[in-house]
Amino acid sequence: MNKRLLLTKVQLQNQFFATNSRRKTKISSLALTGLLLFGLSFYYSWMFLKGMDQGAEIMPYFMSYITAAMTFVFGITSSQGMLFGFKDYDILMSMPFTKDEIMTSKVVVFTILEYFYTWLFLLPAMIIFGIHMSAGPLYYIFACLGLISFPVLPMVLSSMIGILVQRFSAGKKYGELIRNLGTVAIFVVIYIVSFRAGFSSADGGGAMTGMAGKIGSWIPTAKYYAKAAVEENPLIFIITLASGILLYWLFLKVYSGMILRINEQTQTGYHVKDFEIKKTGARSAFGALLAKEWRTFFGNFLYVFNTSSGMIICVGLCIYLFFKRTPVMAGITELLGQVPDFKIILYQGVILGLCFFGQMTCTTDVSISLEGKKLWLLKSMPLKTSKIFIAKIFVNLAIIIVPSMISLILLGLTFSFEAIYYILGIVMIFLTAMFISLLGLLINLIFPKFDYDREVVVIKQSLSAFLGMFIPMIISISFTVYFALHFEVSWIFWAILAFYAVADAALIIALSTYGIRRFSALFA
Repeated sequence: MNKRLLLTKVQLQNQFFATNSRRKTKISSLALTGLLLFGLSFYYSWMFLKGMDQGAEIMPYFMSYITAAMTFVFGITSSQGMLFGFKDYDILMSMPFTKDEIMTSKVVVFTILEYFYTWLFLLPAMIIFGIHMSAGPLYYIFACLGLISFPVLPMVLSSMIGILVQRFSAGKKYGELIRNLGTVAIFVVIYIVSFRAGFSSADGGGAMTGMAGKIGSWIPTAKYYAKAAVEENPLIFIITLASGILLYWLFLKVYSGMILRINEQTQTGYHVKDFEIKKTGARSAFGALLAKEWRTFFGNFLYVFNTSSGMIICVGLCIYLFFKRTPVMAGITELLGQVPDFKIILYQGVILGLCFFGQMTCTTDVSISLEGKKLWLLKSMPLKTSKIFIAKIFVNLAIIIVPSMISLILLGLTFSFEAIYYILGIVMIFLTAMFISLLGLLINLIFPKFDYDREVVVIKQSLSAFLGMFIPMIISISFTVYFALHFEVSWIFWAILAFYAVADAALIIALSTYGIRRFSALFA
């Protein structure tokens, strides 16, 4: 078998399949994520067309913009772990493979994953639209074949950002910090610009708003892909397809070499000049463990981004509302006399909405898996298992509670909270933060993953990462929607509060009994 194909096959197996301790193969969370994307695309597209008797032709444009934005954002995060800093670098370089074969396989696997996300989200939407509009054969041909070139431009743009960030951080003393801050800064700029610009689909007619739509509208291939299919225009289709193929060929030729050189520089690392031995302050075993947990968190951009993006968006929205509080309060004042107890409903709804962002933030669902082959070191520390659990939970609590408290203060000033709702907000934030932290740790103990070549496999594609974010999010969405639909029922907020209090107590008992036994039985 060709060496490039062999390397690609092995890495794809690692991406799409997981292996337990008995070496039995099972579908990984990546496949579950794909099924979820397919289901969301099908449901959203169907509801979109069902709710629009006129102007349905804007749907392919909008879904193309959303998919392009998703591919671009996923590409920025995925490229950091897949194209740079992969753990098997030294092993692969010592094997009978050329550098070109290694990097080509890495780029191809990265490409396949980008296609995986793109096709599963966009293809159902295009098919449903074709059925709804009774489209002709050319529509389906262009919609399907156009997906060959569709992800190329957002993938190349995201890779360029990854290369730029890595180029300025590789081999530097604070390389990881530079990499994290640089990438977060890029995301913040993208979000701010897209949020301020807004989005209206002039090409499709109508006013669909959203940051994702705006980001996607900046990528021209998304527009021309939809245009070629909807208008059944062979000239636009051929130009778009040919340009995508040419761009990908240039990407393989030019960027593969750059990626390899940056990886070599990253692996070399930073060399201290004028090295001196200095005394350091003593720490307790628990203090050392807590410091290690913080280093693990801040030492990986994907870990930071995947777990903190929700809180960053939350704080950003609260700052925006604070500076726009005058028109917001003007609209609220009009409703005060129309809806009974509207102020109480508003305060409770704001607190639930704030806690929803916290349910998107979980570091504990992969914290055990990230120990990897060094799990025995953690077990050998002179600490009780409960202390190890507390250290991992503390990091997640801090990441949720600190931004949430800032957001609560901003929201309180915006909506003129009474003192009791500050207290209720603090209690609800703490209970929901405890819930996701405890649940994430329990899930990771049940579904650990210690065999991986890159930490991105654990952070983005492990079953525990999927369940640790998906389950709390579904619970939070269900509670929020139910509250919104039955806001006149006064006890719902208190029932939600009681649920999280009881669930936290149950999870603490589960971790104190089953969790400790499970941790003792784990081996990497």
